Amino acid sequence: MVNSKSSARSELEKLVRYFEANIHQLKASSFNEAQARQQLIDPFFEALGWDVRNKLMVPPYRVEVIPEGRVRSSLGKVVKDQAGLFDKSTALKEEQADYASMLEYIAEDELKAEEKAATKKPDYRFRIQGSTKFFVEAKRPSADLINKLDPIFQVKRYGFSARVPISILTDFEEFRVFDCTRKPFYDKPKVGVLKEFDLTYKSYLDDFDKLYSTFCREAVGAGSIEALQKKYLEKRTGEFALDRSFLEDLSQWRVELAQDIAKHPKNRRILNTYTLNEYVQRILDRIVFLRVCEDRNIEVERTLVELIRLWQDHEGISLYEKLNELIKQRRSLYNGLLFAEHECEQLEVSNKMLEKIFKNINYPLSPYHFDEIGVEILGSIYERFLGKTILFAITHNHAMRLAETFNEMYPEYGGKLVQVIDSKMERARDLLDTFKKQDMPRIAISVDMLDTGVDIPEVVNLSFMKPVNSQIKFWQMIGRGTRSLAACKNLDWLPNRQKEFFLIVDFWENFEHFNMMPKDEGGNGQVLVLVMNLNPNPEELLALG
Repeated sequence: MVNSKSSARSELEKLVRYFEANIHQLKASSFNEAQARQQLIDPFFEALGWDVRNKLMVPPYRVEVIPEGRVRSSLGKVVKDQAGLFDKSTALKEEQADYASMLEYIAEDELKAEEKAATKKPDYRFRIQGSTKFFVEAKRPSADLINKLDPIFQVKRYGFSARVPISILTDFEEFRVFDCTRKPFYDKPKVGVLKEFDLTYKSYLDDFDKLYSTFCREAVGAGSIEALQKKYLEKRTGEFALDRSFLEDLSQWRVELAQDIAKHPKNRRILNTYTLNEYVQRILDRIVFLRVCEDRNIEVERTLVELIRLWQDHEGISLYEKLNELIKQRRSLYNGLLFAEHECEQLEVSNKMLEKIFKNINYPLSPYHFDEIGVEILGSIYERFLGKTILFAITHNHAMRLAETFNEMYPEYGGKLVQVIDSKMERARDLLDTFKKQDMPRIAISVDMLDTGVDIPEVVNLSFMKPVNSQIKFWQMIGRGTRSLAACKNLDWLPNRQKEFFLIVDFWENFEHFNMMPKDEGGNGQVLVLVMNLNPNPEELLALG
C-alpha cells in the first residue's frame, strides 16, 4: 500500500482541515479513543503508506501494523474470578483456603482503587518483516499529552522494555516522539522527547517532508528509524540501556537484600553450607519470575503490590512469609527448580526490604514491561551477577568438596564455573592464568596459592572458608579484592560493569578474632568493602575437609 509523496500530503491536508473544522466536537469528552483511532489516527498513518487495516489481506504473520487492541480488565473482577477457584466452602487444603482469603482481600481492595482498568499494550505495533520498528499509543483529542504522566510513561516504558528505539504518543492534535533507549522515569515526562518531532496538527504540513521521510512505510522499510537512532538518540555501544539498567537495579537489590539477610541473628545460624549469594539470587529470581508471569497474563496482575497492602492493613503479618505462602501455592503449578522447596524459605527478611523491591519492580516506579523483555535478555543479565570470586579453603579435600557443591548448585555451567587452584592440581599455574585472563571460571577455590602475590583487579567477592592465624596475612588476603575499577580491564566480568564495592564473606569470624574491621575508604578512590560475618558450626565446615 504505497502512496506517492504528493498523494500523502494531500490526504494529510484533508485530515488537518477536517480536524480544524470540527475541533470542538472532536475535543469533546464524548468523543472517545476508539473514534479518534478510526477517524483520525488510522487515516493519518494510512496517508503515510501503512496498511493499517490490512486492506491487502496479507497473511497474519506478514501484517505490518498490529492494532494491539485495548485490553481493559477490571483488576478486581479478574482477581475475584480467580479467588472463586479457591472457595473456602469446598474441601481444600488449608494453604489453599489461606490463598483464597488473600485473593479475596486483593479483589476487595482493588475494586476500591481509582484505576480499575489496566491498559496492557500500546495501541499499535508497526513492524517490517516481523521486526518491530516503533509503537504508537493513541489517545482522544481531549487528552492532555503534555502534563499527564501516565500515557507518557506508559509508551516510553513499553518501547524501552521491547528494545525499540522510539515510540509515538498521539491524539492527532499532537504528535510526540520519545527516545526509548534510555531508562524512563514516571516523574520526568520531558526526558526523552525528540523536540524535532514534538509536533501539533498545525505544523503537519509545514513539517511534512520531515514526517514523510521518517515515518512513511517506504522510508521505515529503508532504515529511517535506524538513521534517526544513530543521529539523535543516545549511543549504547551495541546494546540498549535496558540491559544495563535492569542489571543495575538487580545489583542494588541484591546487595541490599544480602545486607538485610546477614543482619538477622537467626539467618547467621542457617547460612552454614550454602552461600549467601544462592539465597539472595533464589529470592530475586522468584520475584522477577512472578512479575514476568503477571505481565504475560499467567499470574493475576499486581499480586506482589497487593501483598504489600495486605501487610500494611494487618498488623503482625510478615511480608516474606506471605511471599513464601504464594510460592508454596504456585509450586505444583510451575513444578520447576525455581519454586521447589528451598532453604531460603527459612530466612528472616525485613518487611521494609521486600516492600522496597516489590514497589520498585512494579508500576509506576518500574520502567520495565516484562511481557516484552526477552528471556534471552533476562538470562544474559543474570549471568553477569557471577563476578570473579576467590574462596579460601582449608585443605585440598575441602576445596574439592566446595567445588562439587557449586557444580551441584549451578549445573547449567557444565562444571566451568568453578576451578580448584592449589599445589595438588596438575598445571596449577596454568589454571591460575586462565582464571586471571578468561571469563570462565568465575570462582577460584584456593588453598594457599591465591592468598598473596596475585593481582586480579576484577575480583569482587572474597569468601574466608578457613581461619587465618596471622593478622598481616589476613590483610594481604583482603588485598586480593581491593583493586579499584580503574585497574580493571575486563569490565564485562563485573556486575553492572562497575566495581563500587567488594564483598567479604567471613565464615570464621576472622575480623572479630583480630578485633578489626575494614575502613570505608570509598571517598579516596578505593573500593568500598562490605563485610558479612557468617558463623556456622565449625564442626560442619571442618567435616567438609
